[in-house]
Amino acid sequence: MDTPQSGRCIEGGQILVPVLRTYVVELDAECRPTRSFDQMEPAHKPDFGARYRLMGNGPEWGEMLSAISPDGQWLAVAINEVDARQAADACSGFELNLSDPANRTSGNALRQTHLCRLAANLRCANAPTPMPVRFDPLESLPLPTFVWPFVLTTMERGVLGEPPARGLARFSIDGKIVPIAFGVDAIGAQAIPRSSTSVGKRRAVPH
Repeated sequence: MDTPQSGRCIEGGQILVPVLRTYVVELDAECRPTRSFDQMEPAHKPDFGARYRLMGNGPEWGEMLSAISPDGQWLAVAINEVDARQAADACSGFELNLSDPANRTSGNALRQTHLCRLAANLRCANAPTPMPVRFDPLESLPLPTFVWPFVLTTMERGVLGEPPARGLARFSIDGKIVPIAFGVDAIGAQAIPRSSTSVGKRRAVPH
């Protein structure tokens, strides 16, 4: 955790870490932001509770990898978030989603895809809702995109003593899990929006 009281989980000195936020930017017909950065607020301010600040080997936390729906009404964002049952252990982030199943501290914590509807001010109308998880220990759902009307996100799971697992998860807008209808070996997807000359396009960017 990013507090001096949490002690040291792995070898190395203390470092400053970024707290990432996601902004939704509206662009004009020439792809220029309609507002300057100092006029904008993040779509949602990261929760500062302990379970959201527990990091692994990736020294960052907050709300990061994101996607916006084609109609500009929905935001999907990955939030650094560990299992609530492990929030009391300041080093638990290093033991989740292991990159090396033989190394107990090779984890990168968890990034969980959340979804919110955007209000007219380009901020979440309510707190982002997490996509459901299916495993215990939890999988990570770190990289969302929209293939309308679904949210697709990568699934990663690394558990001590087991082979790492990667895949693709699909959800409906109401958050329900929808079976994948293509490529059982698919591990990711990225939507490529068609070009448009319409004014008022929205983009989500981390900062």
